[in-house]
Amino acid sequence: MAELYTKLPYMTPVKAILIGYDGVNMQVIRSDSSGVLSVNASVSEDPLILYKAADIDIAADTKYYGFIDKDGNWYIMREITTAGSFRFCKGTSAYTTAWTAKTSQSYDYFYTIF
Repeated sequence: MAELYTKLPYMTPVKAILIGYDGVNMQVIRSDSSGVLSVNASVSEDPLILYKAADIDIAADTKYYGFIDKDGNWYIMREITTAGSFRFCKGTSAYTTAWTAKTSQSYDYFYTIF
């Protein structure tokens, strides 16, 4: 069993023991710190689970991370390091155009975009 520490910009760190992953039914089986087993109804509970990293621009204080899925849906995460903030924008097509214009996209909080 592998111990996992999950830390994403929109989540607080969680310590869990990964018991297994069912790739066919897209379910994660895990144990929390008290030993209670849980089976996620679906990994689709996390709206970002099917996205893969596509581009990164970290040359300045404002950093951009681009992600796409197999159907062409995309999101861009903007990190402003001096403010310690993350904001998001998303779309359903034309990722390369959106990435090129990433500085002029409309960004908002995770809960608003997703």
